[in-house]
Amino acid sequence: MIKERIAQTRQVLMKTGLPKRPLGGKELENLFWAYFNNKMMILLMMVEHPEIAKGSLSVEKQKAFLNDLYHHFLSESVPTKYHHAFRWLETFLDHYPNINYKEIYKAIQMIGLIYQAFGKKLDPRLEAVRIERETENGHIKAKKYRAAA
Repeated sequence: MIKERIAQTRQVLMKTGLPKRPLGGKELENLFWAYFNNKMMILLMMVEHPEIAKGSLSVEKQKAFLNDLYHHFLSESVPTKYHHAFRWLETFLDHYPNINYKEIYKAIQMIGLIYQAFGKKLDPRLEAVRIERETENGHIKAKKYRAAA
């Protein structure tokens, strides 16, 4: 019975196209950055468009992702501002989607700090687009989003 299960598992692995050798350091690094960028883009989309986030599950997934990054990947020796960015975003997600434009703008800044903490740079056009789109006469609108009941 066990030998049959092992053989079945091997067949499934071969069909999925998984590597036949262990992944090296560079391959794992590439996978991490792909995962990081995908999850951060989802977070940015949620921040930019609170009206499209449906349900609390997506918020909880983003909180879990940030928690994993913070506790397992962020060096303890990084400056305090990076730790603050994670804590601020956690609080932001606790209040999400009941947020205003100022909080959205600050959330984008905090996401930029998280990119910096990992040695990457968030595209500055993302912040510029948000400011341009949400300002009227030089002032950020204070519109609130509400979750659809």
